[in-house]
Amino acid sequence: MGALLFEPHNLGDDAVLFACFTMLRDRPHVVTVLQGHAQARLHGFQVTAEERMQESRDAIEGVLGLTWTQWPFSDLRPDWERVQEWMVEERDRVNPERVWAPAVEEGGNPHHTTVATIAREVFGDRCRHYLTYTEHRVHSNGGVAVEFENEWVALKLRAMACYGSQIRLQSTSHHFQQGVAEWVEA
Repeated sequence: MGALLFEPHNLGDDAVLFACFTMLRDRPHVVTVLQGHAQARLHGFQVTAEERMQESRDAIEGVLGLTWTQWPFSDLRPDWERVQEWMVEERDRVNPERVWAPAVEEGGNPHHTTVATIAREVFGDRCRHYLTYTEHRVHSNGGVAVEFENEWVALKLRAMACYGSQIRLQSTSHHFQQGVAEWVEA
């Protein structure tokens, strides 16, 4: 297999929002590490983990035409040791040439940072990082802009539209109102 891309959780739609052009270029198998239970539990938002998984499936498989796997770990109290074990198994089974994970960013989401750190430990120099957001920025920049083909913009917008639960949620809707630009670490 050529590439893997790790999305930390399916409550932030990170792969589509922040790495869609990378996915369209590299055609990785996408792994969503954590199931999205936290929004309902912590914010009272009425969306289930199953609905969030369906949104991810619709976007990644249905619109972008990529393969996708949801791992069984909850985002409420992630078992990071098991996540690392699963990454090691994935590495040994697939032996990808390239791996993408979110970047470790100061003030960034703790799930993003932990998934990135584990991916770097497991995959070493094969691991590259896409930028997401921090507590101070809705969309990180400062890395290298990801080049894209014109027709990818329409695909990204269609994939983003699959995340109706996030578009309606005030705490995440702003991510969908930003431009389509993406960045990776320099």
